Amino acid sequence: MVTKSITRSPGIRLMGQAQPQWEKRKYLEQVPLQDLLEVKPDIVPGPRSYQHTYRIHFSRAGSYRCSETSLGFEVRALVAIEYKWDSWERHLKPHQLQGWMVASPLFNIQVEPAGAMAAIYLPHVVCLKGGEVDISLMYVAHIVNGELTLEKPTRVKPFYAVLENPSFSCLGLVFRYLFKHIPVHSKVLLYHAAMCAPTTLHVYVIPCDDSLEKAVEEHEEKHNAVLLDKPPQIDNPLYIDRNYTVASSPKAEILPKKLKFSYPIQERRQPFIEVYIRDLEMNIKLHITEVSSTEILWEAMVREDPHFIDRHREQLIQRVTVVDALLDKLYGPVLDEEQYQRIRAGATNQDKMRRLYDLMPSWDRACKDCLYRALKVQHKHLVAELSAVVAKDPQIRSTGLLLLPTDVWQKGYMDKDQKAYNNLGTKRP
Repeated sequence: MVTKSITRSPGIRLMGQAQPQWEKRKYLEQVPLQDLLEVKPDIVPGPRSYQHTYRIHFSRAGSYRCSETSLGFEVRALVAIEYKWDSWERHLKPHQLQGWMVASPLFNIQVEPAGAMAAIYLPHVVCLKGGEVDISLMYVAHIVNGELTLEKPTRVKPFYAVLENPSFSCLGLVFRYLFKHIPVHSKVLLYHAAMCAPTTLHVYVIPCDDSLEKAVEEHEEKHNAVLLDKPPQIDNPLYIDRNYTVASSPKAEILPKKLKFSYPIQERRQPFIEVYIRDLEMNIKLHITEVSSTEILWEAMVREDPHFIDRHREQLIQRVTVVDALLDKLYGPVLDEEQYQRIRAGATNQDKMRRLYDLMPSWDRACKDCLYRALKVQHKHLVAELSAVVAKDPQIRSTGLLLLPTDVWQKGYMDKDQKAYNNLGTKRP
């Protein structure tokens, strides 16, 4: 056996001896870590959702897979494992990965005792289906004090690489980049940007890396966006550095026109394509293609959900207590004199709200927006509570868009709408 020779960037060291020459293999099936028992770790929250620390204690030998990170463990005996996602960029300088493609998340792993770990299963994103990829080009990267060392994995399978008798540091997988686009398992995350335009969608196309998905989720939820429950998987692999585009039917405003597919790091804001429909009156069909091809790689149908005012009819009738102030703001742009007086003549707030709702079949969306704006100021905590419930509603995630009023994207968050409220309508004496 001799040390395997490869062209490598400065600062990279190879561990051990070469394995027998790997051959290209054709995989007819893509089998995940189905033979490993899924376990849920204890979670120690970090400053970001992708910076949590995970802890697992195994009392007996076995093969296991973490439900949160897809990391797999084969243990010989009693063992304690602590691990988390880490950052390639924080530990390495750009030139150290020149000529290499990151093929997995970077994991920071500690094991006690280390000898109890028989093997570790590192998830990767490289698509091996069809024998297009030479698996001999995949290496395990060890990073210690900024020094990068490469080691051959014991074996490479679809979706993961196995390293037996591992030593522990920051571990991840890299793939030798030989002037050829590398096929990558990918997914689409479709968010409804509720605090932007009422029909604004953010389309993320990312490698199948749980840490990237967590980073996207955290950013979007911070801005009250809702993940739509659409099939995320892309049947065919995407290729690093190729350009992809989103199209819609009917046509929508879509920017940017194309997106170069890459493997970004969690700390950076993930790139996305924004889809904006000015007035959604029908279902919208989205699909993704490569810029140079007409083959549809992913598609989904998005449907419109009811307006906030319609969806929360019962709660608003029962819980709104300042109806007269709302009517003052609706007088003019929404209510005429006769309607205004008839509603105010109601005996209770609930009766007034019911009379108001009796008029809504004749309202257009702008009328409902006016009522929503007034509610946001007079009952901002109620609106916030109902909005939070909607954002977590699995029915919305599965059916489509929550139709929010236009002022949400025009004026921003609830506490910024006082001026819009004051300028709404002509207040009655």
